[in-house]
Amino acid sequence: TVVLLIMLLFGGFLLNSQTMPSSVGWLKQLSIFSYAFEILMTNELKGLILKFDAPGYPAVPVYGEVYLKTLGMDYENRYYDVVALSLIAVSLQVLAYLFLSLQVPLHQDMDDYDEVNRVERKEEV
Repeated sequence: TVVLLIMLLFGGFLLNSQTMPSSVGWLKQLSIFSYAFEILMTNELKGLILKFDAPGYPAVPVYGEVYLKTLGMDYENRYYDVVALSLIAVSLQVLAYLFLSLQVPLHQDMDDYDEVNRVERKEEV
């Protein structure tokens, strides 16, 4: 849970990546939320014109690209983000397979296993 909390914190939801100190900025590269959030935001805001309507002021059109720049996101990074998410997913699956294969005992023939006593049978001479 701590790992997911750190990934969420540095994923771009709670902190702007441009305002992060450089000493912890590398954590953004490890966050799956960062890549997914950038893909979603660029997909939704590219080419969109939003009407910013503050009380007491006239409505101002704001381009979605301005919001993307404010968040430190770039539309051109979308393929990089997809590749990064894919690599992280494959890496985690390989790690899970390796850890699970270390946990599971080696294959044992059922002929060598006594079902009633639940102990291994030794061959009689």
